[in-house]
Amino acid sequence: MRPLQEAILAALSLSSMLVSRGHEAAVVGGAVRDLLLSRRATEADLATSAPMDEILDIWPGSPVLGRPPAVTVIVLSRGCRIDVSTFQGKDLEEDLGRRDLTINAMAMVPTGPSSIPGGGAILPGGCSGSQATL
Repeated sequence: MRPLQEAILAALSLSSMLVSRGHEAAVVGGAVRDLLLSRRATEADLATSAPMDEILDIWPGSPVLGRPPAVTVIVLSRGCRIDVSTFQGKDLEEDLGRRDLTINAMAMVPTGPSSIPGGGAILPGGCSGSQATL
């Protein structure tokens, strides 16, 4: 198994803060893809069920980009940029379905392997892809 990259470790650390407050959270997109391709990622995206006001309560003073509903909070952790946003849809599965590329429709959750209902594939290291196969 490949060692987890610093950006993913930073994002998983932030995700556990959200999970401890009762929300879903997953590292999504390019950082997960890059991990599987053995590429170095310097930033990661974190999608969560937490509402934006709670994200801002957890990381006050963090820069905010975009306009509702596509708002992102930029958090620096372990020297990495982590873009935190609410799910674009009702849950993680719908959020992944809205991503621009199938290869970016992957998620890594802090609780380990997770399958996405409706045909998701379980990928190594707790990664899930709504359309990915190995």
